[in-house]
Amino acid sequence: MKMLICVLVIHFTDGIWSSVSYLRANMLDSVKTCIPALIYLVQNRLLVSALECLDAATFQVAYQLKLLTTALFSVLILRKSISLMQWFALSLLFIGVSFVEPPSQRNSSEPLNPTLGLVYVVCAAILSGFACIYFELLLKNSTKSLWLRNLELASVSLIVGLIAQTYAEGESIRKHGFFYAFDWLVWLIILLHSAGGLIVALVVKYANNMLK
Repeated sequence: MKMLICVLVIHFTDGIWSSVSYLRANMLDSVKTCIPALIYLVQNRLLVSALECLDAATFQVAYQLKLLTTALFSVLILRKSISLMQWFALSLLFIGVSFVEPPSQRNSSEPLNPTLGLVYVVCAAILSGFACIYFELLLKNSTKSLWLRNLELASVSLIVGLIAQTYAEGESIRKHGFFYAFDWLVWLIILLHSAGGLIVALVVKYANNMLK
């Protein structure tokens, strides 16, 4: 979905064929986008696994750790200076989110594995922090447009994701089709997630991950 949106925007702004020519002339630069694309794929897989092990409230609270990991990587990679007061504000934000999360409504009969779930979430938060800062570095240190970068990101994710999904659930896909059980709610979530990802990219391009 994100790739389709990017293609449409590129078509009405820079033009498809001129953009394709530009990508061909800058193939090595495009390879850099593979790093955050693969990280985001692993991160999403970890988050799905975490949701299978944790109740929703615990998951949401634990995943806010990405606020701190993003700040940490902005210091390590972008060499940004974060004051003690800003660190305190981020920590306070993390604590505040923890307090406002509603109690979970998950069925207690479902098996939970909190320890494993927290490991998944912590790993996902670390990957999220690194990928966000790395992608910000790509956006701000290149003449390539935001839409081309997101098109590269979506293309790599789509190709690798399809291969991985086919390998993992090939028999089910052959039997029921790839979009089996995709109802209107699933498509709505996909649309919102895609639009949200592009909005985040705009914020990162013209501001930074900390403001995001």
